[in-house]
Amino acid sequence: MTPIRASLLSATSLVTALGVGVAPVHAAVIYSITGTNLSGLTYAIGDRVSAGVGYTYVDGSSVSATLTTTNLTTSTISTSATATAGTAVVSLASIPSSIGSKGTDNFNVRVVPAARGSMTGAFTYSAFGAGGFTSGSPDKTTITVNTTAVAPVANVTAAPVYLMANSGATGTTAVIISNAGDGNLSGLGTSSNLSAATNTRTLGTGWSGTVANTASLADKASSSAGTLSYTAQATRGAATITTVTSTFTNGNSSGTNKAATVTTTLTGQTVAPVANVTSALSFGNVRVGTTTTASLVVRNTGDGNLAGADNGTTRKTNLRGSVGTGSGMFSGGSATFSLTDTTGGQSATNASSTYTFTYSPTARSASDTVNVTTTLTNGATSGNAGGTATTTLSGTAVGPGFSVDLGKSGSAQDSGNTIKFGDLAGGVYLNNLLIKNISNDNASPALTNMTVTATIIGDAASEFSFSLSGFQTPTLSTGVLRNVFNGADLGNIAVQFVSKYGPGSAQLRIQTDEQSTLGVMGSQVYVYDLIGTIPEPGTMMVLGTGLLGLAFARRRQRIAALTEADDARPH
Repeated sequence: MTPIRASLLSATSLVTALGVGVAPVHAAVIYSITGTNLSGLTYAIGDRVSAGVGYTYVDGSSVSATLTTTNLTTSTISTSATATAGTAVVSLASIPSSIGSKGTDNFNVRVVPAARGSMTGAFTYSAFGAGGFTSGSPDKTTITVNTTAVAPVANVTAAPVYLMANSGATGTTAVIISNAGDGNLSGLGTSSNLSAATNTRTLGTGWSGTVANTASLADKASSSAGTLSYTAQATRGAATITTVTSTFTNGNSSGTNKAATVTTTLTGQTVAPVANVTSALSFGNVRVGTTTTASLVVRNTGDGNLAGADNGTTRKTNLRGSVGTGSGMFSGGSATFSLTDTTGGQSATNASSTYTFTYSPTARSASDTVNVTTTLTNGATSGNAGGTATTTLSGTAVGPGFSVDLGKSGSAQDSGNTIKFGDLAGGVYLNNLLIKNISNDNASPALTNMTVTATIIGDAASEFSFSLSGFQTPTLSTGVLRNVFNGADLGNIAVQFVSKYGPGSAQLRIQTDEQSTLGVMGSQVYVYDLIGTIPEPGTMMVLGTGLLGLAFARRRQRIAALTEADDARPH
């Protein structure tokens, strides 16, 4: 039997339902229950039943169906029925209190769906036979009742519109009304459709167009209420909106199938790429002869790709341009870019690009400064115009500074890069060089200290030798001098000539790290000619090692005098 909605049901319209017999739990069968939609112990109820599942339209009223109980015995049986599970779903009516010999009687099963979704309940039917059951236990049958509540659901959509700033372009979007529900599963025809809609709109900046009312819609059907237009503005900005209000007599989103008012926001936005370019690169203090690097970053912080992926021809929504080339002591750059943004839903792999510049100073200076220009095809302004961005590269070249003072020994005058020996008797002669690091650069010792290495070359007879003093941690041939800012040192290289075979000559070679990293000897070399002569026989006298001690004493006096003069000099 097809269930009849309670709103149309009267006591006289209930009919006997023929169905499947249900055996009670006792071996002796005393009654059976039958119904059109009863299958085993499961009963499907609804406006429409399909494959054992009922579908009930949600409209606030109940749906009823009739089951028939047959007394299979020749005695009168007592009967009762109670909703035992899901009482909010299942209710029972017209339960007979007794059924005579071989007689039949009907009772009603009802459901009242409140909202869309699956509904399940149960009831237990009981009967007592006349005699034969002295224990008083009834025969019981529990039957599960199921239905699925269905209703239309209103849905209104409109795609956003994104246009490039200053383009003059216009984009459109349709307002689509659709029925996302399932009311037609009830089998009630057009009465279970989503109702017709009354549509009105409120226009925002840049929007134009009208909307119309729409007719009722079956499940999963849709209809356009009209098309609205958005025109790009002169500059990019926040989204501007238009609202469309749609009023329905049913189809609310809660599934209770009551009246619905749906407000839809239509987004229109003027977008553009925006360039963010590093404005300054500071390399700091850099030692002459070494290099350091810094990075210039170009980033697209705009939203131009919302208007579509850049294809390089008809649609250029990426940030585009080129980075200039360094000059002077700075090198690097010289590259083009095409960068997506990070907000437009496109790939953000190239949302920024990094360009390396190198500072390679060759001489000490107060400061080196160069401007690098980035040319922007677009993204220079919020109006999507081209332009330029300037990045200032700056660095200070620091390092040690070599200065030497040639000492004098006896009457032989040293001049230029020549150091003469031979004014003293006894065949042992001494002279010295006083070396300073005269740099006053305000930088760390690693950037301003000077390493000095001394070597005697061209001395076939091995008549010349030297020693170092006044240096930081000197070795036999190498020492380090601090600069004026970091404390200053006064290094001394004492050169000794011991005549063995007569006059002698050689060269003192001094190499520094002025053009390289501290401790790494660079290309800066100072060479001094060493000339040794034999004094007249009348001036010869044997002094031995005492002469060397005298020379060191004279050297200390000279160092003290130079240091005093240096301290008196303004720094």
